[in-house]
Amino acid sequence: KLAIIGGDALVEAVRLIDEGKAVYVEQNHELATHCAKFDKKSGKIDWNKSYDEIRNLVHAMTPWPSAYTTFNGKTIKIIEVAKSELSGDCGRVLSADKKNGLVVGCLDGAVRITKLQPESKSKMDDTSFLNGNKINVGDIFG
Repeated sequence: KLAIIGGDALVEAVRLIDEGKAVYVEQNHELATHCAKFDKKSGKIDWNKSYDEIRNLVHAMTPWPSAYTTFNGKTIKIIEVAKSELSGDCGRVLSADKKNGLVVGCLDGAVRITKLQPESKSKMDDTSFLNGNKINVGDIFG
């Protein structure tokens, strides 16, 4: 949607410049802010954050540099998450089964990790990951 709107806006801007009708407005430098460049460390998930903060981090960091957590010394990239109705301690695995999927506690409830990528593996859904990995309720992520 934004690509279409942005393309239309760009065509309009070029037309106004070409016709000499463009209005230039300098930004207010006192209101301008600086954002540091993302690096790989920017994507580390803090399970003490709210679901919305974790979801937003995952969206912002996908595909690069990627949101990630650790489990048993291995890095796991988190590709997609969903809200879970479960709740429990931050970073603690609350569910690790086919019915509820892989659910981890956060500040205001729980996050279901619906799509992930284990270290040196392909992307997969949480139930596929659980089929090949021993994760127990009570284990700690991060």
